[in-house]
Amino acid sequence: NNGTRTNAHTLTQQVQPLGKDQATMDRWISAEIVTVGSEGGQETLGGWPLPTWVQKEIDVYPCVPGEAVVLDNGGNATTCKKCPPGRYRTPRSV
Repeated sequence: NNGTRTNAHTLTQQVQPLGKDQATMDRWISAEIVTVGSEGGQETLGGWPLPTWVQKEIDVYPCVPGEAVVLDNGGNATTCKKCPPGRYRTPRSV
């Protein structure tokens, strides 16, 4: 044996956002690991090109411009609230 694996199988996975049918806060704090390729005879397509982390953050950010995520005492995102006077959040500022 020379260390070469014969008949090795490979696996490709991607981290993808949850579907738009999911709650906005869930989409922001969670993701889905998808196995790309043929699974159970059904072809699973990966996203290409995948969005950058900044693009993903903007796509799944649960608050509208002018609002920011509020964290609870445990650091979990719970709700959105209006930004304080003199401060703002635009989609590009995420």
